[in-house]
Amino acid sequence: MHLFLFLYELLQRLIHYLFSPRPPLSAQYASSHAQLRVAIIGAGLTGVSSAAHCIGHGVDVVLFEKGGKDNLGGIWTKVNDTSGLQINSLMYRFHPDVTWHTGYPTRSSIVREIRHIWTKYDLQPKTRFDTDVKRVSRSPHNYNKWIINNNPDEEFDAVIAAIGTCGEPKMVHMPGMEKYKGTLVHSSELTKRAVDVYSKEVAVVGGGASAVEALQYCVDKGAREIDILARSDKWIIPRHPLIDALISLQPFGHETVFSFIPEFLLRTFFYRDLKSIAPPPGGKGLFSSTPMVNSTALELIRQGRARWLRGDIVSVEEDGIKFIRRAQGIPKGGSGHPMKVECDAIIMATGFHRPSLHFLPEGLFTEEYMPPAWFLQTWSPNEWSILANNCTFVDAIGTAGHFHIGIYTRILIMYLKDPRTRPTIAHMRSWVDRTNWFKNGPPGQLLNFILPGTNDNSGKEKEETGNSGFGFFTYGELLAWFVEFMLLSWTRIGWIGFVLCDNHLLQFTAKYKMSKRAADDTSDLALKNGSRAAGVDADGDQGMGEFEDQWEDEFESEEEYVEAGEDGMDVDGEEEEEQIEETEVWLPNKKLGKDEVLEADQSVYEMLHTMNVTWPSLSFDVLWDNLGEERSTFPATTYLVTGTQAAKPSDNEITIMKLSSLNKTQVHDEESDDEDEAEEGDPIIEHRSIKTNTGTNRIRATPKTWSQNHLVATMMESGEVHIFDIEPQFQSFDVPGAQLLGAQAPLHTIKSHGRTEGFAVDWHPTQPRLLTGDCAGKIYLTSRNDAGQWSTTGPFTGHTASVEDIQWSPSEPTVFASCASDGTLKIYDTRSKTKKPALSIDAHPNTDVNVLTWNKRVNYLLATGADDGRFSVWDLRTFGKGKTPEPVATFKWHTAPITSIEFHPTEDSVLAVAGADDQVTLWDLSVELDAEEEAGRRELAKAGGMEVPSQLMFVHQGQEQIKEVHWHPQIPGVVVSTAGNGFNVFKTISV
Repeated sequence: MHLFLFLYELLQRLIHYLFSPRPPLSAQYASSHAQLRVAIIGAGLTGVSSAAHCIGHGVDVVLFEKGGKDNLGGIWTKVNDTSGLQINSLMYRFHPDVTWHTGYPTRSSIVREIRHIWTKYDLQPKTRFDTDVKRVSRSPHNYNKWIINNNPDEEFDAVIAAIGTCGEPKMVHMPGMEKYKGTLVHSSELTKRAVDVYSKEVAVVGGGASAVEALQYCVDKGAREIDILARSDKWIIPRHPLIDALISLQPFGHETVFSFIPEFLLRTFFYRDLKSIAPPPGGKGLFSSTPMVNSTALELIRQGRARWLRGDIVSVEEDGIKFIRRAQGIPKGGSGHPMKVECDAIIMATGFHRPSLHFLPEGLFTEEYMPPAWFLQTWSPNEWSILANNCTFVDAIGTAGHFHIGIYTRILIMYLKDPRTRPTIAHMRSWVDRTNWFKNGPPGQLLNFILPGTNDNSGKEKEETGNSGFGFFTYGELLAWFVEFMLLSWTRIGWIGFVLCDNHLLQFTAKYKMSKRAADDTSDLALKNGSRAAGVDADGDQGMGEFEDQWEDEFESEEEYVEAGEDGMDVDGEEEEEQIEETEVWLPNKKLGKDEVLEADQSVYEMLHTMNVTWPSLSFDVLWDNLGEERSTFPATTYLVTGTQAAKPSDNEITIMKLSSLNKTQVHDEESDDEDEAEEGDPIIEHRSIKTNTGTNRIRATPKTWSQNHLVATMMESGEVHIFDIEPQFQSFDVPGAQLLGAQAPLHTIKSHGRTEGFAVDWHPTQPRLLTGDCAGKIYLTSRNDAGQWSTTGPFTGHTASVEDIQWSPSEPTVFASCASDGTLKIYDTRSKTKKPALSIDAHPNTDVNVLTWNKRVNYLLATGADDGRFSVWDLRTFGKGKTPEPVATFKWHTAPITSIEFHPTEDSVLAVAGADDQVTLWDLSVELDAEEEAGRRELAKAGGMEVPSQLMFVHQGQEQIKEVHWHPQIPGVVVSTAGNGFNVFKTISV
């Protein structure tokens, strides 16, 4: 280990030991022992850190996150895989327990540390994903409490808004861009879409941090020529921890008479021969807007691998951009040299929209005090109990992810625990006015009086941030605010060790009992939830600027909705409108008579929909979504991915589908008074496709547990296994303005199987690892490293015939099971050097074992289905004990080969089975009939001439050549099946 990294590790351990708040024994313990409760909105870096500090200091929290669990980590879960810190990690310690192993960690490392804090402080039961906070208001029962989304049954003592400053990507509009024939993509989607820029001319629109990141991506991917089109001047400072720290510790927070010193040094020793790129002397000052931190951009320009063009975009042409190039010192819109930048691809490095704080009470926003001109930049002067942590600033030199997050949170905790420390409205307004006066420039202000000419650049600062001096600050200034705030009040001095150092040993103030909020805290301004406060835009935006360079209006495009029946696809809601006078229960051994047909009994379905497709699919998978877990309301929405088996190879494709408006089954009962009757309306199908030119034998999608993008692995008839990123197609259903590229190549292709096709594919439940098995009996393991590179090892051997199915253990990360046409079930451990099975049994002698499923709730139970129509349930605890294992249970109901089997994701005794006899059966292995039920079963068997197992709960028919069945992991009880004549989506009353 490098000496510096070794010392850095020791320093981090010391910080952790001295300053990390101790996590509670459990979330339940924390909740039961906490007297205070805080609502935290946003589960990004700031929200998780704030929640951990609260929990560590005995304050209970509820963490509200608009997105799903994959959004845990905020903006870092949405940027490119190649993104990482530009500043040194010494300046990115958002929690004392963070441990960095490099000076400049990558996106994946940052997300991992955020989730480590979330796990360590047991925040999972306190986090509510897929919860969009639309309103924070006072409790109708207690004026001193807050409620979320008008829920009066849950009150909070305080609220922390932690929504950050970067929201959705900002795809701005440029005249004529609809005519452009090349690739046009936002910089945040480069790795998600695997944008190909090899040997191409690329124009990067924007001159901020995103532009530099896009530049590096293009260089790494072999772009032939790169032009950065920057509309405004922006300082670039070197990627050096000492230099960056010194600049950020400037204590005044704006330009001073001494600002020329670091600017001169940067031009002389960093820009050198590229001074024309730097803001000119007398132009934009270093301490007036956020600089870029990068050491390679100038070198790439110096080497001729890129050009930096300052100017204005006129329009976009079919093959490039018309541009007015301006000389140094010429302002935006000024005169310049017309030119055309020819390019094969345009990357819009135009930043992100700033999330709005419109959900906060309107009384927080007044014309005189709009963010960032708030108390300590994060509290409205009108209310101390709502903290906008890390989401109001516009420009700064420092870092958004440092220990100030914890300081702000501990100040709020101090307010809650000691009412004497709370500032009055008059005090907070006075602080804002005084600080704004100090920062906002000449003439005759205090600093100018002491150091004449200090604020000479303040006029340029106003150009960027308006009349508020809070438009820019430095980290040194922020620390000065904290120290001043704590020292200038005798009631807060005793808390200074706790607030600034997070150290209880330095806190010598006694603990105070909670008291009601002082009357003068709210006497100056009542927070009303009625009409909009002055100064608040009609669209809910609180008047804050956009992040990074803003060119023009954002680009938006309407979503594409394909109504049922288009493009050879159709969705029909199956409804029973006519009452059949004479009906009887059909059993599989009974032949249909003349004029007899099978009709579904609609009364036993909560939902039943059929979908016809152009080409049949042997395999499909259910895609995870962010619509919520354990959904039970209708109409339902689901996303699927499937691969086709078309008549002509060139017609084959991967199809990504969104099925929405899936209403409950209509059972017309004149005597029914049920007011909750399902809504009428046709289901809707939308689909996207990726050409494959060969049939798909098996397709599997990555789980939500580790994959932030939707990846799919496809086992092709050709023997190749393709890994595709279908995130762009998935997002295009619901994200306005999302654009799809043309033909899409796979992220990776596994060629280890040669020309031998196969049917066995499974993704690891917690790691980026993929198992594939072929008809030659070989199994290969493919893994992805932190750099995004794929590698394949193997083969694992032992089967003497085609590997038919394969599945990872839900609990042992290195263990998997496989079944084959040799009649065996085998258990492997990937750590084995021999790559031979650790256990093997003849599960179904003398017949093929087609499918298997591992119980995710009871991890020692596994089920297999065979060619003879039998399926068996196995207890793995009986394996390897010197005798031949016997199945726990074996069922022979199906009259043809079992084609699919799957345990219910949450009910450990329930499983679905599909067979070539055109049946999907649902089973509950825990059922034991009482005497009356057993008699009824025998009567039914006598009438039908066959035995009906008591564990058989439901028989679903109506499809021909059923190939695969899956439970929906997020809608309990919903089953999806594919067959030669299309798909069924249904939910029964039995499960």
